[in-house]
Amino acid sequence: MTVLTYKHPLTEGVSEENHANIKIARVHSNILLNCSKPLEFYSRIDGPYFEYCKRFEAMKPGQKILDIGVGRGDSSIYLAELGHNVHSVEPSPDLCYVLDNAAKKFNLHVTVHQTVGENINNIHENDFDIICFNASLHHCDNPRLALQHCYKKL
Repeated sequence: MTVLTYKHPLTEGVSEENHANIKIARVHSNILLNCSKPLEFYSRIDGPYFEYCKRFEAMKPGQKILDIGVGRGDSSIYLAELGHNVHSVEPSPDLCYVLDNAAKKFNLHVTVHQTVGENINNIHENDFDIICFNASLHHCDNPRLALQHCYKKL
């Protein structure tokens, strides 16, 4: 597993968020060191684990999922643990590496794409069963464009 990076200009807002996420990624890298199971990684008190359960546990395993704006990757790790083929999108290189390290540590299949939702058309995968934004669509500078690309990827 590696982080796939797509070259594109980042807006000022995304660049500022990426800079702020450097410290956050360090914290989560340290948290990951102390986790022995995926559940310990994605079910921490400040994570939306219980929301994932309600939305995703009823899905049959083996779905091809595009998870956009994943942050440290809680939702992606959770979905991969349920047996899904997960492709994660996150603009922060530091958070991408936290997620990639978590997937490696727990031996889960997660493909990490370092890009923004508006540029998912550059991902060389199509025919996703599910595309989700977990509290991240509002971070898109052009949510309409991101959703148009999602429609084409389904």
